Amino acid sequence: MGIFQKLFGKQGVSIDELREALKEVERDRRRNRREISRWERQRKKIVDRMKKQRQDGSQLEVDYSWDEFKHHRVEGADLRRQGRVYNLEGIALRRTLRAVERLEKKADRGGVQDLLRRIQATGVTERAAIDREMELQQLQDMNAMLDEFTGDLEQEPEDPEKLLFLAELDNITNAEQAGDEEVAAEREAQLLEEFDRDPEAE
Repeated sequence: MGIFQKLFGKQGVSIDELREALKEVERDRRRNRREISRWERQRKKIVDRMKKQRQDGSQLEVDYSWDEFKHHRVEGADLRRQGRVYNLEGIALRRTLRAVERLEKKADRGGVQDLLRRIQATGVTERAAIDREMELQQLQDMNAMLDEFTGDLEQEPEDPEKLLFLAELDNITNAEQAGDEEVAAEREAQLLEEFDRDPEAE
């Protein structure tokens, strides 16, 4: 359950609940940053492994690493998306808390209740629940569709994104071997940035 559903999906919210919710979001944000750092380290390992496999001419292993890399990209997109959610939740909670604190200092209980009603009226809690249900349903539909596929599938053509990525990876490896470490690092960072921007990962 999202933090806004938890807070505003019921009658009445106290300042203490808002403060505790903000602490929870901050904890989630810190955990998300740690997970992204871990994800980046793992991505570096996969790229380095792929470089070595290309040098060794181990095409089958490269294929496995490429599949792992694409799955890894999806995980990274999910982590970044979740990070954006935590950031927006934190901003909204801080603003809500400040507004409630100001109103309570004025002993304006009616104003507090009006503010909370207006937040509920935005429909944010209902939309959050609907979006999660839609996502779950889409995943269930996709899995049901995949269950229909049985037997051997025809050989698929080579992935053009894979060909471009591996060609640039070879250029980066060549630059490293030529001693151009700075150039190689810049090209690798640019390659990974472009790869992560792929719309399929969003």
